[in-house]
Amino acid sequence: MRIPRLRNRLLAVSTLAVAIGSGAAQAQKFAIIDMQKAVLATSDGRKASQAINDKFAPVKAQIDQLAKDITAKQELFSKNRATMSASAVGTAQTELESLTTSLKRKQEDAQQDLEEEENKQLGAIVPKLQQAVTEYAVANQIMVVLDTSASQNNLIYGDA
Repeated sequence: MRIPRLRNRLLAVSTLAVAIGSGAAQAQKFAIIDMQKAVLATSDGRKASQAINDKFAPVKAQIDQLAKDITAKQELFSKNRATMSASAVGTAQTELESLTTSLKRKQEDAQQDLEEEENKQLGAIVPKLQQAVTEYAVANQIMVVLDTSASQNNLIYGDA
């Protein structure tokens, strides 16, 4: 990824806000950026995002199918419960609980795997983007750049 192209994308994605100081103070510039959107707006970010989607599409399909199967079994159980024997009701409830637990575990494992893959694939892009933001801020005399997508440590750049 070339830095000049990244700067152009950064300008398109970021929103700049200029605040003017009081009295004789010099105008100070502040910038706000959504780093998550900016990362995904880069060509490398789009490629990584597509690779992640391709990798996890089968897992998502498997989880969706398991959820549909559970819903179908729950509906069948509700419909036939009145005519089922006590042991059949117990067996059906145990099976539904087991399937629901299995679904929950699969969802949690898939979420963890997805987050790890995102960190791996997209994490390599962030330092490049931060470098471009820093270079842009220095060149344009921006005092502070804040990231709106981060809840913690949202300072991207701060002039000493």
